[in-house]
Amino acid sequence: MKVQEKENNQALSILVAGEGKIRVYSLETLSRETGIDTEIIAIYLRMGLIRPCEYSHNDLLFNDDTVFLLKQFERLRLEYKMGFQAIRRFYRILKALQ
Repeated sequence: MKVQEKENNQALSILVAGEGKIRVYSLETLSRETGIDTEIIAIYLRMGLIRPCEYSHNDLLFNDDTVFLLKQFERLRLEYKMGFQAIRRFYRILKALQ
């Protein structure tokens, strides 16, 4: 497994043999990438709505799936005025249906 750090945004590219590149983000980079404050991301993390894909030197690392989920959660929260608990219930129902 090869790890490379991107220039300015601190996203990491991990090359997995035969599978292509997977991007992972630190909490701060995830915040910049999504436009969501780190405190809000921490709430989603504590609620179990997002999970780190791996750990590096005690830092949490997140992947593109987390970027997608966070953007969807924030859309529900801001555009549809759903609270955090409602988002959690809604997400659990969706996961149960899959």
